[in-house]
Amino acid sequence: MKLGIDVVGALRPHTRAGRYTAEFVSALTRIDPGPEVVLFCNAFRVKDAGKVLGLGPPVVNPRIPGRVLLTAWRCLRWPPIDVLIGPVDGFHTSDLVHPPQRHGATVATVHDVGALVHPDWYAPDVVEVHRRKNEAAARNSDAIITGSEFTNDEFVRLHQIGRNCIHVVPYGVSSFFRPVDPDRARATATRHGLTGPFLLYVGTRERRKNLLGLMEIFPRLSQRRPDMTLALAGMRPWAEASGVHGAGHWSGQEVEARMRKLGIAGRVIVLGQVPLPTPRDLYSAAEAFVFPSYYEGFGLPALEAMACGVPVVASSRSALREVVGGAGVLVDPDEHEAFADAILRLMDEPHERERLRARGLKRAAQFTWESTARGTMGVCREAVGRE
Repeated sequence: MKLGIDVVGALRPHTRAGRYTAEFVSALTRIDPGPEVVLFCNAFRVKDAGKVLGLGPPVVNPRIPGRVLLTAWRCLRWPPIDVLIGPVDGFHTSDLVHPPQRHGATVATVHDVGALVHPDWYAPDVVEVHRRKNEAAARNSDAIITGSEFTNDEFVRLHQIGRNCIHVVPYGVSSFFRPVDPDRARATATRHGLTGPFLLYVGTRERRKNLLGLMEIFPRLSQRRPDMTLALAGMRPWAEASGVHGAGHWSGQEVEARMRKLGIAGRVIVLGQVPLPTPRDLYSAAEAFVFPSYYEGFGLPALEAMACGVPVVASSRSALREVVGGAGVLVDPDEHEAFADAILRLMDEPHERERLRARGLKRAAQFTWESTARGTMGVCREAVGRE
């Protein structure tokens, strides 16, 4: 089977869609039997997309201005994707690109529908973009993939499609994320100003991540553990997220303002985006990973934390219940006192920390990108067989 894959999301490697795309394509080259693959990446400003992406298979980049191509696809249903990349048996798309197609099956991966369920968390143009791309997926795809049962149910409810058209294929965690030597982990933490025990959050500052809630949780904990620091790793608004659609609706100055109001600004270290292998070392050095997010279509950071052997205290909402399962502590993110108490219990009970560490490692081992690739290919082959 010859499969076309949209990989433009991989140009944003620090986003979920970017991580998913790169890991999925890489895993396809490791499974047997693997498909013949041609990658599509329309990037007007990128001269050598294949070199920039470094994914292996050949990349077709027509370098058409993005707004021009997306408008032509939406309004004229032209040009078909197989005119640009050649004939394929199937085309897999995720993120924002849903092109017209003359021949072959179309399979779409939908990461979440948060912008449609909670439009108040996003800029209006972001909501409109997500509405269009999810409606296109529901209307034009021969099969739809989600990473969790939660997203599956949300998509079916919003778009009223048959459950036989939508499949759950969980995402994976890279083998790169694993426990590292404690001395190395501590040295990396120290270089980033984390000289004592610390809690770690990894992720963006989108409102759905509930960083304002985390600012309320941390003081309750630090009253009893004044030696504890909170480290925030992930894209800052504006400085590092200016190229991400809707960055102005991220939790920006209000987070810093809340820190100052609560008197914790000196105890919270904002690291911003940190390159690999730093996140792995920070996971391994942390006392616990904290993730009070309101809404996750999957929840990769929680899975990465478990793979690195750090206990996880996470929100009991959305897909995190599926991903973390019984391998971490799940708490209502609006119950700030209960969330802080759950973290403190881990600090005070070494046996419980070790139990969760072992369960987290075992749980994370069940999620591999090779399994994601095989599951996705199974859906693609089934869709092609119906053509």
